[in-house]
Amino acid sequence: YLQENYSDEYAEMGKVNSYISYGPQWAEAGSSPFKYYKGFTTEGGMNSPMIIAGPGVENIGNINDSFLTLLDLAPTFFELAGVDYPNQWKGKAVKPLIGKSLIPLLTGKSNSIHDSTYVFGLEHGGYAMIRKGDWKILNIERPFLVENFQLVNLKTDLAEQIDLKESYPEKYQEMLGEWESFSKEVGVVIPTPKSQDKN
Repeated sequence: YLQENYSDEYAEMGKVNSYISYGPQWAEAGSSPFKYYKGFTTEGGMNSPMIIAGPGVENIGNINDSFLTLLDLAPTFFELAGVDYPNQWKGKAVKPLIGKSLIPLLTGKSNSIHDSTYVFGLEHGGYAMIRKGDWKILNIERPFLVENFQLVNLKTDLAEQIDLKESYPEKYQEMLGEWESFSKEVGVVIPTPKSQDKN
């Protein structure tokens, strides 16, 4: 289908019929030193640089490696616009924003936005992760089974090479509890593995 309907020619790049991909091997090389690449819940699949400039940005020329997410952009935009996020829309309650404004970081009043108690979770295509402070559990095994979650400490192992669940069983259980809470809150649905499917 791709070959019949799209072009990978350099001259077509950026056009509607363009489909250029350099494949998983180069994708992993391009995300080095992180593990794997886009589509995975590893740092190689999620970690991305961001450059912010403009009026009000006083923290100029500095590199900050603190943890931020896309969820932090909306609260930032609301604060910059000087408007409050609505708690109702057409008489119905609106869920609150779960990110935090980046303004304290941009103005140099803070070096980070989230503290060590902030929990961020993600499920994408059957891969999953929870991050809390420097700790992270991730599951990139198929089929998805909760026991396949690995525990890593990103402060000492940003490449996610060392599974610490046997060394830190209490932290592992804590993070699994965070996964359970997150998955219930957002309604994560994982397909039943074929080996357990009774149909």
